[in-house]
Amino acid sequence: MTSTVIQRRPTVQASRLPTLTGLRFIAAFLVFLCHTTVFRVFADQNLNNELTRFLVPLGTTGVEFFFILSGFVLTWSAKPADSARSFWWRRATKIYPNNLAGCALAAIGLLATHQVLNFATVARNVFLVQSWWPDQWVDAGINVPSWSLACEVFFYLVFPLLLPVIRRVPVRLLWPLAGGVVALVALVPAVAGSLPGGGIQLSGVPFVRYWLVYSFPVSRLLDFTLGIVLARIVAAGRWRQPPIVVVVAFVCSAYLVTLVVPLLYAVTVTMLVPLALLIGACATADVRGTPSIMRGRVAVWLGEVSFAFYILHYLVLTYGTQGLGSPQLGIPAGIGLLAGLCAITVLLAAGLYRAVERPVVRAARRPSPTLGA
Repeated sequence: MTSTVIQRRPTVQASRLPTLTGLRFIAAFLVFLCHTTVFRVFADQNLNNELTRFLVPLGTTGVEFFFILSGFVLTWSAKPADSARSFWWRRATKIYPNNLAGCALAAIGLLATHQVLNFATVARNVFLVQSWWPDQWVDAGINVPSWSLACEVFFYLVFPLLLPVIRRVPVRLLWPLAGGVVALVALVPAVAGSLPGGGIQLSGVPFVRYWLVYSFPVSRLLDFTLGIVLARIVAAGRWRQPPIVVVVAFVCSAYLVTLVVPLLYAVTVTMLVPLALLIGACATADVRGTPSIMRGRVAVWLGEVSFAFYILHYLVLTYGTQGLGSPQLGIPAGIGLLAGLCAITVLLAAGLYRAVERPVVRAARRPSPTLGA
């Protein structure tokens, strides 16, 4: 197989992007908050309903942040003369070990609770292809959060082909290109709306339409592509943005808009530009060395374990609440339970990071006779 060469990274660089690393945990925590609503731990059902309305958009926001960030970071850190095969190897060793650990734990949980373990569902989850099916139960898999990893795998496959194309775009056209990508993202819900209705409904929307907008890897490639373009803009010194505090205010305002716009627009379109501005602003701050609480040791460490946290959190919520008999609690007790499950997830994520993720990634980066560094 002929290997495509990933072109040389920009000259304006910071060796690391600690602020963005720290923000990764916040994004993962937003997804955690979203998924707590599934288990309705509060006795007050009106409270459960309101939390669902307010917290579910946080989960879609967290996922969108990860997709844009993935394109940005991979572009920022692209190595000189790196072959596609070497790149794919490193990404596979980054993403699959944690996924396999999550699948194994999910399978053990299903067997321990005497539930059916479908081989096809497990296989799709193991190989991270479940998001290619417009079926709610296939998409959820045996470990719900891993659907987004199926999108990431697709991003990784096309990245060595996509990056050289975007590298050829003149600097003066990068902002128009970013605007074009945003316009395409806004177009996807309109295309989805033309699909037949019927079947399973999700908040009144046929699942196949929701899937095309939110879960279909080709649609989500647009978020990833925007991240690539943003990285080029920042590296070229063409980033012009208001202070981060203004960008954060914009992000919060856009989140409020997600609560009132139609679902197909709320899950991707509404937060796209605010999150892109946040990522670009934080990366620029890292390049300039601007002080930030997100660059502290704890914040960066949490960011490093965020992938493991993301993989494990739904399993901890599921079996933590089941083990307690799916309790219906008052507000203080319910908050305490969720805080405790979050802390347990952080501890387990730290273990998974130290025992699996970090050793495998380090081993994969050692020189190899066939794959290189």
